[in-house]
This record gives sequence, structure tokens and C-alpha cells, in this order.
Amino acid sequence: MKLEPDMWDALDEICLREQMTAHEVCTTISARHSGNNLTAAMRVFILAYFRASSTELGHHQAGHGQPDEPTPPVRLRSEAHRHLHMDAVAHR
Repeated sequence: MKLEPDMWDALDEICLREQMTAHEVCTTISARHSGNNLTAAMRVFILAYFRASSTELGHHQAGHGQPDEPTPPVRLRSEAHRHLHMDAVAHR
């Protein structure tokens, strides 16, 4: 799988945060994505992971942000992307 250096760095950060190996993350994404392009699925997963982290709820769960503010819903383009988002959040 070929990813840009920043994507590899982001994947490493996810692995540290989730206490998983890159192999475990890749295996999970591979099992859940449809299509032949695992690299694209990894990019979508990484983006969804950090988008979820950037919500007020994500900030609050990380120990910062404003807990009293209402949490806007995360809107993803498709159910497949929502599934990847939920996997990213579920591993916290």
C-alpha cells in the first residue's frame, strides 16, 4: 500500500492513540471496505478518524474543548463512510 508520508504519520498516530498495530488497523479496514482499493479506504478512514476527533464531542473525549456546548452531528457522505467513522470512534 502506498501512502504519502503525512498519511503514514497520521496512521501511526491513530495506532498510538488506539493501542493497535498498523497491521490491526489495516486488517480492520480491509475487512470492512468494499472495492479493490485499500489505499483509498485507508485515506478515507484516516480522514474520518480525525474529522470525528475535531468535533466538540471528540475534543471533550480527549480532555479539552467545551463540554457544555451542543455537539453538532458528524455528516459523512455515505453509509460506508459512516461505518468507517463508527469503527474509528469505537476503538477509543
